[in-house]
Amino acid sequence: MGTMTFSFAFVGLSADLKQIINEIEADLQKVPNPEKKPDPKHWSPKEIIGHLIDSAANNHQRFVRGAQQKGGAFPTYDQNFCVDFQQPNAVDWETLIALWANYNRYIAHVLSQMPPGAEKFQVTVGDTPLSLLFVAQDYVEHLKHHLNQIVGKKYKTTYGA
Repeated sequence: MGTMTFSFAFVGLSADLKQIINEIEADLQKVPNPEKKPDPKHWSPKEIIGHLIDSAANNHQRFVRGAQQKGGAFPTYDQNFCVDFQQPNAVDWETLIALWANYNRYIAHVLSQMPPGAEKFQVTVGDTPLSLLFVAQDYVEHLKHHLNQIVGKKYKTTYGA
């Protein structure tokens, strides 16, 4: 069997994602009243983690199928419907944290398996054409943005406030 090579850009993102998970997991477990919304217009910490689980599920498929097809078209998803429908506030906080952390550990592994050239694969999410590398980078930035909403400004991110 030949030697596998991987995309350096994705391997770096994988390492970043693993580091974030390892740093934040204990902080998440200490969040008091994780079902409490800061105000009626914003999600509770449990709802944010539920949203990040949805993001992981959607992006996991984009990463795997995007690599398999060397691009592709993928739907967007209605994040508010997903949070409302799935009711993460009714789920045990430790269960949500464990699912989120372990799913992201697996996504970090998946990202580390991307072949050379995958960063240039063109995908379309909804009507928006993007590189697969941008989708992966945006995934990590989005994750940091939402974690900052839960634990404070822990991570520097290029993602919107």
